Amino acid sequence: GKYIINFSVFPKIDWNKIKIDIQQQMYLIVKEGIANTIKHAEATNTEIQIVLDKNIFRISVEDNGKGFDSEKIQKGLGITNLVSRVEALKGKIQVNSAVNSGTSINIEIPVS
Repeated sequence: GKYIINFSVFPKIDWNKIKIDIQQQMYLIVKEGIANTIKHAEATNTEIQIVLDKNIFRISVEDNGKGFDSEKIQKGLGITNLVSRVEALKGKIQVNSAVNSGTSINIEIPVS
């Protein structure tokens, strides 16, 4: 089947001003989010947004997949990796999902 990923970044970001370790971790976070969606969600559509708001990166990854009971997050879902990457950057992560209603992951990372 067809699989669509919409990716948007706002505003235009001068990546040269962002520490390389933050850039690398953000890349890995987005990659992990896409991998989770492809491996587990059976989604057809994923929306990824990166917004730089003052000194905070807000990253959201939303899919229209089968979702899961977020009360019962399994360690194997790659969510564990996401959480540890975000925590290493002193950020916050929120995972919202319900069976049959997709998943949304919202992350905030301070630029510092």
